[in-house]
Amino acid sequence: MVSGSIVYRPFNLFVVPAAQRAFSDGAGSTMVLWEGATSALDSPLLIVEGIDADNVNVESHYYALGSDLFGIGRTRGADVLILDFDDGGADMRLNAAVVGSAIQYVNQIKTGSRKLDVAGVSMGGVIARYALAEMEQDGVEHNVGRFVSLDGPQQGAVMDRELLNWLHDPPWYTFGNIGVPANITSTAGKQLLQYNPFDTASPSLHNQFFDELGVLNGDGYPHQTVENVGVSFGSSALNPNAGQEWLEIEIEGALPNHHFHIETGSDEAGAGSFLPREITMIGGLVPIKVFSIEYNLERKSDPTFIPYNSALDLVNGQTQFDAPAISANLPRFHNEVPPEIIEPLLTRLGYPPAPLNAVISGPTSIPSGTSGTWTSISSGGDTPYSYVWTYQYPCDGNGGDELGGEALPAGEQPGGGGTYKETGCLWYTGSTGSSFTKTFSGTTATIKLRVTDAAGAVSTVTRVVTLTSNAQGGEQTATAGTESAAMAATAESEAAAGEPVLTGVRPNPFNPATVVQFSLPEALQARIAVYDMLGREVALLTDARLDAGLHEVRFDASALPSGVYLVRMVAGAHVSTERITLLK
Repeated sequence: MVSGSIVYRPFNLFVVPAAQRAFSDGAGSTMVLWEGATSALDSPLLIVEGIDADNVNVESHYYALGSDLFGIGRTRGADVLILDFDDGGADMRLNAAVVGSAIQYVNQIKTGSRKLDVAGVSMGGVIARYALAEMEQDGVEHNVGRFVSLDGPQQGAVMDRELLNWLHDPPWYTFGNIGVPANITSTAGKQLLQYNPFDTASPSLHNQFFDELGVLNGDGYPHQTVENVGVSFGSSALNPNAGQEWLEIEIEGALPNHHFHIETGSDEAGAGSFLPREITMIGGLVPIKVFSIEYNLERKSDPTFIPYNSALDLVNGQTQFDAPAISANLPRFHNEVPPEIIEPLLTRLGYPPAPLNAVISGPTSIPSGTSGTWTSISSGGDTPYSYVWTYQYPCDGNGGDELGGEALPAGEQPGGGGTYKETGCLWYTGSTGSSFTKTFSGTTATIKLRVTDAAGAVSTVTRVVTLTSNAQGGEQTATAGTESAAMAATAESEAAAGEPVLTGVRPNPFNPATVVQFSLPEALQARIAVYDMLGREVALLTDARLDAGLHEVRFDASALPSGVYLVRMVAGAHVSTERITLLK
């Protein structure tokens, strides 16, 4: 390419499944949009495909490979676009021009003020980096927020040299009819592999490309992005299969089979992500016949493919991406998104989970002496959740309860007897599952559910259960007034026990304004905010240090659409949430 100029290649953009309409900009590469939470293209996340020299992978293939990442991202508001190159094995500099063209086009058609994020998968991570650096060097505005390299070989990929040499100079019985994969012999394949006997250029295409990338825009990276994020699908631990046989070529007849090993100390034995199994046709896919000789590939173990140093572009142990880099907990296959990187990456991209919200589903009234079941339908936060159920009868005024429970010293925690006392009244331990079944007697009982997510966030909710003296209790549907009364009673109980608490949101449902009421047992820093169901903060009602007592803040939702929202209070170490409904 001529220095100082960019020739943009064309592409097509299709929107599926909802819009069923096409945006066209000539012919060539294809970009497909899976709609996000709304029909508006206001949170675009452009995914750039990896190497596909045979052009056999369609856009849905890439979406399926990262379905957890993309699917969770969509539920949190991301509009996922996938760029599928017309020639996935072409010179990476040419496809970088396609990425540059796509970036400019998305910026033309997107809505809202959020910047476009660009994430390249495998080779796509190298190409996207080249495209952004070149655009900045040539003075072309890209308006990209975050650039993400998803296990991109920023210093090249590695494959077993012995296997590559075997493919380059096959034994006599094959008569040269090996069918070397195009991903190895294509221009992009030669640029990517650190060693490739098919790369006969001098200097090698690999060295030419990475030498050019290293000085592009000064250091080969974009500087006008909000952040450059490096992700490795491997870990920093060495390959556990070092020294083992990893591939056997089974040959029909009297000829000996050929064996390949992961040599200790080789690149394939180093830290990083594994070579995808599909590359070696494991499982006895169509064998190749040459005259009367048949041979097949059998995978034995897993060599490294994208070195850890390459994926995170480590130089002298330091990543060239913006710290901290994101990596898997253990080596994973290069074509599998590690589940543990999903939450950190989405948070970096500005798509955090909705606040943890504990909700109790079940009866508000049952006959005294009968059994009831209550279930958590909690949402938000980081899964998995853990649950703790406790319950309480009305106090007798002496620290015990009306059913004869004995008083305990204030502040005592659960003991062998299954009872404890936070402050105030006596509590009993229940169960630790997602549901709780209990037979209650007396006049009322209070159930408390404490949910903790994988990140340690805690949400607590209580429910007052009325115990009737007739057989008409059962599982009843409480009226809004009954629920409000129950919530108020619970709030008073918790406030008396020394806990901050949301005492209610009234009216609820509301239009367009409502009042959030809360109680503080002592002077505390209290933050109350409103979130939509995608976890985005839509209003901050207060964030101040307040005196002990009852407080109110007004929430005006005139500018918001109808729907369900979450009011979340953080006061000291206490977190509580409540669902509210805006009806216009």
